[in-house]
Amino acid sequence: TILQPIHLAVCDNEQVFIDGISDVIKQSMDSGSYVLHTFSDPLAMLNSSDVFNIAVLDIQMPELTGIDLAAELVKRCPECQIIFVSSYTDYVTEVYDTPHLCFILKSRIPELLPHYLQRARQTLEALEGQTLNIEYRGSIVRVQEKNILYIERTGRNSSIVCKDGSVHPTLERIETIFERLSAGSFCRCHASFIVDLRYVTAYNRTEFVMSDGRDIPISRAFSAPTKQAFSRFIGDQI
Repeated sequence: TILQPIHLAVCDNEQVFIDGISDVIKQSMDSGSYVLHTFSDPLAMLNSSDVFNIAVLDIQMPELTGIDLAAELVKRCPECQIIFVSSYTDYVTEVYDTPHLCFILKSRIPELLPHYLQRARQTLEALEGQTLNIEYRGSIVRVQEKNILYIERTGRNSSIVCKDGSVHPTLERIETIFERLSAGSFCRCHASFIVDLRYVTAYNRTEFVMSDGRDIPISRAFSAPTKQAFSRFIGDQI
């Protein structure tokens, strides 16, 4: 199970919706299993030092839309489960650009939000349990997959590069590492590189830009499957 408590945030510029969503959350989740953070200003949420596991975001807000806010939140914490809410269906297509769990019309929040809160929790628990065992010189290191930025093959060594800056070497070939990864967010984009798409901040035909600023090349041989994997990953967030 994931570490308790879950940090859950609600951001809406209208207090009546903050109160309504908060009531549904209180009715749906066990007391003590979560910490609730509420914001009426998206910039205040963006500037908060807290890391959120689940975020319920209104889309139409002044100064910063919920879609733009979500894009910044997942850069900071890619495993954050984003739930968009809105009074309008006009934004349904726009949310495709940002990884998220679901889109809920505000009129259906009491009906649908409890279900998606449960799905978010299950996803977080699954992410917490996914580990990769790395062997090097007789020692085995367990690396949580959610912490891996990318994997690089250089010469006879593969290096697992993590978001905290740590690097774990292994003699295992990159293709066998790729086969052992359980999270569906990993993509082999080059003979020498595997990336976690959750940490991609920009993508074009020839490279990924990762959250640590590193440019990861996309080779011609892997261009088509990489495009398919990225499209599938974005689609799975909807």
